[in-house]
Amino acid sequence: MIRNRSEGILTFIEGDRKVSKLPTPKLSSFPIKVFFDNLELLFKRDFTEYGISFIQHIQPVATGSNSPRRNNKCKIGRRQIHLILFEI
Repeated sequence: MIRNRSEGILTFIEGDRKVSKLPTPKLSSFPIKVFFDNLELLFKRDFTEYGISFIQHIQPVATGSNSPRRNNKCKIGRRQIHLILFEI
């Protein structure tokens, strides 16, 4: 029991150490739907294997003129996303 807790704490600390060493993000505008489509494609096998349902529902964001934008985008640091998803 103590060994399991110690290993869990060490794993947490190592993950925290990796996150704290992430480089400064270089933000780029990226369509949200494309991001989640890629994420679903990337983890499709894992989702199937573990019985996970991946459902995305993206609503348009209203602009100042009250007209919805059809191409919702977010600013993300692609390198940071890669490091978080694959290296940590």
